[in-house]
Amino acid sequence: MKEKKLFDAITDIDDKLIDEARVIPKKKRLYARLLIPLAACLAVVIGVMLFSNNNALKFEDALMDVVFPKAFAFNDLDSRVKLYKDNPVEESFFEAVNNFSYKTASALLSDSDDNTTYSPVSMYYALALAATGANGETQSEMLNLLGVSDSETLSTQSRYLYNRLYRDNDIIKSRINNSLWLNRAEDFNKDFIENAAENFYAHSFNM
Repeated sequence: MKEKKLFDAITDIDDKLIDEARVIPKKKRLYARLLIPLAACLAVVIGVMLFSNNNALKFEDALMDVVFPKAFAFNDLDSRVKLYKDNPVEESFFEAVNNFSYKTASALLSDSDDNTTYSPVSMYYALALAATGANGETQSEMLNLLGVSDSETLSTQSRYLYNRLYRDNDIIKSRINNSLWLNRAEDFNKDFIENAAENFYAHSFNM
């Protein structure tokens, strides 16, 4: 599988592997057409957050409080064991995230001649959050891309995986940051905003 080869070799890239991965069927490029505009939108949002003036919204202005997972010391093995026990990530979800990573990394990186960095998990969480707010055919297509059968499973498994990945100690600090920027002139589903805060640890702001 060409996508898996590229992904597994990403830290030690061989020129032959790159040349081989460049030849992908046209239908695979659908991922690139979908993800590149989304990545650009995310970059714009991040830019607004980083470079806006002193009147920018702060976390305390969020519509709902986000309570991040409890941190523990790097060498606290008992807490780590409990963390994994309390957050049972299904093998099928690991497989879904891995498959998403193989496909999208190949689609996004195979045409790049530059030294490019891509975080599949960050993109997965951004799309997963969006998928929980979609419905009908749009949601079905997004769930298919994400490799999960329904929105509830996606939310729960995303929370469990997030909890496992989250770190805040003297050795490691690791956190996926997502946020929703909502048009204050529109009414948004409260359940969606609550789900974003509880399962994706995403703040929501009116603008």
